[in-house]
Amino acid sequence: MPVIQPTVGRVVHFYGSAFDTIDPPFAAMITHVHDARLVNLVVFNRQGIPFGAMDVKLRQPGDEEEPGGDRCQWPPAVLAMADRKK
Repeated sequence: MPVIQPTVGRVVHFYGSAFDTIDPPFAAMITHVHDARLVNLVVFNRQGIPFGAMDVKLRQPGDEEEPGGDRCQWPPAVLAMADRKK
């Protein structure tokens, strides 16, 4: 599957290093794009309280999973739409 280009305002799922046991992940929105695999986010905790996360790795389809550290990935619905477009 090709790389999905991140843009400001898109929703991703956030997995923070301090929250490695969270399931499901926190909802997050992209606030700045460094490149296709590095973004800044506003993340919403379970109570809906936002906090910022900077320089977060964005896992793209086909990327190896890297444990630890703040990371995010596309929600299943986004992956399904991208898969239909190819």
